[in-house]
Amino acid sequence: MANWSLAVPFCNWTGVTCSCHHMDKVVSLNLSRMELQGTMSPSLANLSFLHTLDLSGNALHGYIPRILGRLFHLRNLWLHYNQLEGRMPSDLGNCINLASLAVFYNILMGSILADMCNCTNLAYLALSYNNLTRSIPQNLGSLTHLEQLYLGVNFLTGTICLCVPLETSQFYYFRNCKTVSHFLVKHLKSFM
Repeated sequence: MANWSLAVPFCNWTGVTCSCHHMDKVVSLNLSRMELQGTMSPSLANLSFLHTLDLSGNALHGYIPRILGRLFHLRNLWLHYNQLEGRMPSDLGNCINLASLAVFYNILMGSILADMCNCTNLAYLALSYNNLTRSIPQNLGSLTHLEQLYLGVNFLTGTICLCVPLETSQFYYFRNCKTVSHFLVKHLKSFM
């Protein structure tokens, strides 16, 4: 990240991609495996055109800032392989364009947010290897675009009904979610 300097236009900084239409708007920030340390800055929410935020594979700790819920254009949020802790902020449910959320291999606790079901475009949800507890939200199964669901190695209970698109008119149930909680990968399309 040596080129992160005021002498270089920020659109030319390592890991930064700007919009073709709005040259001064950052649409992607990929700082994966950059050996970053510290906490996530709430200032990330100032990147209002951001589509992809990849901070995976660093040594970030602390909480996921609630203010990230203001990133209405966000499609991909990849925070896996860090040391993030606390609860997932319910404000992430405001990111209605979110298609991919990866927060596995952190120290997150609490429950899976029912508000995540507001993210109706969600196709990939990876929450494995955290300390998540409580019941899996029933409405998680109503995410019709969901293709991959990773819930393994948590302390989740309950059942989940995975609703398949109407063309197949079939429903899949996991009656014992202790199996689901240890189930690392669920490729839902393979069952359709």
